Amino acid sequence: QAPAPSGAVRVELLVLTARLNHSCLPNALRGPGPQPGIVEVRALRPIAAGEELTIAYVGEDLLLSPTPERRAALGGWQFECCCERCSAPDSLRAFRCGAACGGSLLAQGE
Repeated sequence: QAPAPSGAVRVELLVLTARLNHSCLPNALRGPGPQPGIVEVRALRPIAAGEELTIAYVGEDLLLSPTPERRAALGGWQFECCCERCSAPDSLRAFRCGAACGGSLLAQGE
């Protein structure tokens, strides 16, 4: 643990970040820390005690793609993603519309 500039406490995982598993619906984001050589993992939503920390191995643009495209992009990691987003029925893989319509968007493959 180390004090953050804001006075809050942060945990620096460093080498351990390489052990984080992938999810197309990650609960954390890995990124550069405040100094060179420091890596931070930040929660994207509340994480329950004992819940696995997951990050996305692919960029956000691919996370919004249909499941077959995401799985193809993840092929280099030698696993097939079976996360909540990949295994859910199509209607549950929709995203909230960014416009004020209140609807949802569902990516369609070609």
